[in-house]
Amino acid sequence: MSEQDINVEEPVADTPEKETVVTENQPDEEQVRLKKLKKKALKRYLREEDLKPYQAELIQMQQYLEESKTRMIILFEGRDASGKGGTIRRVTRYMNEKHYRIVALGKPTEHEKTQWFFQKYIRQFPRGGEVVLFDRSWY
Repeated sequence: MSEQDINVEEPVADTPEKETVVTENQPDEEQVRLKKLKKKALKRYLREEDLKPYQAELIQMQQYLEESKTRMIILFEGRDASGKGGTIRRVTRYMNEKHYRIVALGKPTEHEKTQWFFQKYIRQFPRGGEVVLFDRSWY
């Protein structure tokens, strides 16, 4: 091609832009998002329903502990963000709040560092008829 064949001043033909063709059968993004949310909510509901028999058994166990003045310790151990807090909430959801405590002990103080490590846990042990849930343990 020579320079004479190309006309610089002549406008270039517009290239057609790609158009998105939406058919009636094709769901839009909002519909897809809502469908995913509904699925997620249904799964959460079914999980909650699966827990109900166990939660009912926990209530019966707690009533027995109250009547017999028996104590119980439940330990939750795991890495950070492993779901300990969420599990504790699910376990205690229907329990009588007067008869359980959740204990999450922080870093030991300078005074506690000079003592036996287990001592700060012993102070938190349950009284008769009480359940104590430890978020992390002495293990």
